[in-house]
Amino acid sequence: MGFLKQMKDMKKTVEAAPGMIQQAQTLGAQAQQMGMAQQAAAQQQYGAMGAGAGITANPNVPGGMDFAGIGANAQAQANAQAQQAAAGAAAVGVDTTKGTEPIEGVTLEQFAAVAKGLAAYNYDQSKAPLVAQQHGITPEAYEIAAAGWNGRITADPAVAQAFNAAYRAI
Repeated sequence: MGFLKQMKDMKKTVEAAPGMIQQAQTLGAQAQQMGMAQQAAAQQQYGAMGAGAGITANPNVPGGMDFAGIGANAQAQANAQAQQAAAGAAAVGVDTTKGTEPIEGVTLEQFAAVAKGLAAYNYDQSKAPLVAQQHGITPEAYEIAAAGWNGRITADPAVAQAFNAAYRAI
């Protein structure tokens, strides 16, 4: 009987694999977006500090790095991602230049609470409308707000930092 149970469990695992892979890809994409936003913010902060202090990297020194090249590459990637996110948000009619103002009545804190609430569902994005309803947000409003907040978070490092703070505070 143990062998048949193992086969049944294996079948369930195989059936669940596509959904789990999709979830992992979605989470990976979100993590990349957040990382790029934070990297861009750090690059701007440290780039300004370095320029003000006259600090430059010397690629001729062993272990030295060409920080200008790295910063330019990171900035270009961040800009490309921000443009993609803004285009996605604009497609649903959301202005990504308004900082942390609510979108469809959904505050950044509420959006963070929904994102954190998805942990109970193993970060299954299809459960987001259900979690949103638990926070008093209609599925329709959440769909628009999610596109808008993702666009703002990707486009503006300050909004990304505010989201991160709100998410950690929950």
